[in-house]
Amino acid sequence: MKSNNEGKIPERPETVGAVLKEARAKKKISLEELAVATSVPTRDLERLESGDYARLPADIYVESFLERCAGELGIQGGYLINLYRQGAADFKSKKEARVPSAGLKSKKFIVTPRLLVALASAVGVVLLVLYFWYQLSNLLAAPFLVVESPANDIITNEETIGISGQTKKDSHIFINDREVEVNAAGFFDDEFHLEAGVNTVEIKSVNRFGKQTISIRKIIKN
Repeated sequence: MKSNNEGKIPERPETVGAVLKEARAKKKISLEELAVATSVPTRDLERLESGDYARLPADIYVESFLERCAGELGIQGGYLINLYRQGAADFKSKKEARVPSAGLKSKKFIVTPRLLVALASAVGVVLLVLYFWYQLSNLLAAPFLVVESPANDIITNEETIGISGQTKKDSHIFINDREVEVNAAGFFDDEFHLEAGVNTVEIKSVNRFGKQTISIRKIIKN
C-alpha cells in the first residue's frame, strides 16, 4: 500500500467524490475492491462519491476512511480531507439556509438563581418519586429464587440429595411445604430424602407480602 503522501493531486478537482472516482478509474479499482482493500463500508464509499453528506457517519470516521483510500489510490490524504471538509461545510450552509425563518426575534433565555433552585427542586422531586417507586416495586414483586442444586431431571442411586440455592434474605423457603432455614445472606441448604421412582421437589420462596416464586425439580431414584 502506498504512503498517503504519495501521488499527484488530480487537476481541477471539484469534490472529494470526483477525486475518488477519477482515481479509482485510473487504477481500475471497483468500489467493492476499494472497500475490501481499505476496510471501509461500500455504502460509505458510495455516499462519499455521490456527495451524500447527510448519511455519512461522523467526521472523525469519514476522515479516517479518506486517509485509507488516499493510501490505496495514491492521493494525498490531507488534500482529500480538506476537500471533504469544504464539501461538508457547503452542505451544512445550504441545509441551514433552507430552514424557514420564523420572522420573530428569539427571546434570550436568562438563567437566574430562582430558576436554578426551581430546576434543582424539580429534579429532586423526580428522583425521590423514582426511588420510592423502585422500593415499592421491589417490595411487591415476587422474590427471586435461584436453585443451584440439584439440576432438573437427574437420575441417582443416592438415598438423599442436597438442595441449595439463594433467595431474598427476608423470604421463607419451603421444600415440599417444609420450611428450611435461610441465612443472613439469603442462602439455604437442605437434604431431601428420595423415594424409589420419580420424586417431585417443589422449592418455594415466599416474602412477607405473600408473594411467591416456585421452582420444580424432577429427580429419579433407581
